[in-house]
Amino acid sequence: MPKDFILAMFRYLYLIVKNKDYAGVEGFWTSLRYAFNSLGEHMKKIIIIGLFLVIIGCETNEKIVPKSNVNLPQLKDEWERNYTAWKLLQIQNYKFAFNLEGISQTITVKDGNYQSAIDLHSGELGEPHFKTIDALFDSIGNDFSINEKKEFLPGQIGTYFSVHYDPAYHYPVKYDLVNKFDKRYGSVGGNGFTIEILDFTLFEE
Repeated sequence: MPKDFILAMFRYLYLIVKNKDYAGVEGFWTSLRYAFNSLGEHMKKIIIIGLFLVIIGCETNEKIVPKSNVNLPQLKDEWERNYTAWKLLQIQNYKFAFNLEGISQTITVKDGNYQSAIDLHSGELGEPHFKTIDALFDSIGNDFSINEKKEFLPGQIGTYFSVHYDPAYHYPVKYDLVNKFDKRYGSVGGNGFTIEILDFTLFEE
C-alpha cells in the first residue's frame, strides 16, 4: 500500500477528531477496514500505534483554561481581617504545635522572634517549617497571590482553599490547599496539603 495513502488516512482522522466532525467517522472506518485487510502484520501494528497517538495528540492539544478560585475575594477578606486582628493583639510570647503532612513541630516564639523548633515525635531540635504565626499568615497570603495571578503548574486549572481561624486569637487553626488539574492529566499525586495548629499556648516573658 502506498505510504502517501496511509499518511492521508492519518490526516483525515486527525481532522475528524480535532473538529469533532463525527459524521465522517463511518466513512473513515470503512476505508480503513478495506485497506487494513491487505496489510502485513508489521504494518498493521504501526497503524494501530499511529491511530492511538493521533487520538491522544488531539485530546491533549485542546487548550487548558486555568481559573482563579471564585471564592478568592472572600478568602482574602477573611485572611486580612484575621491577620489584622492577630497583629492588634500584639502577642509576643507563645508556643504553637502544628502538623503538616507528617511534619509535626512545637515552635517557641519569644519577644516576637523565633526561638526553637522541637519535633513532636523525636523530641529533638530541628529546622522550623514556620518560625512564627505571622510566617504562616504570610505563606497563606502568598498562595492566594499565586492563584490570583494564575501561576499554575502544567495542566493545573485551579486551586481549592479552606481556612479556619481561631475565634479568640485569630490565628489559622486549619489550612487546606488542593491543586486541581485538567482531567486529561489523570490523578496527580501529592497535589495538596493540610496545615493544622494542634496547640497554642501563651507564656509570660
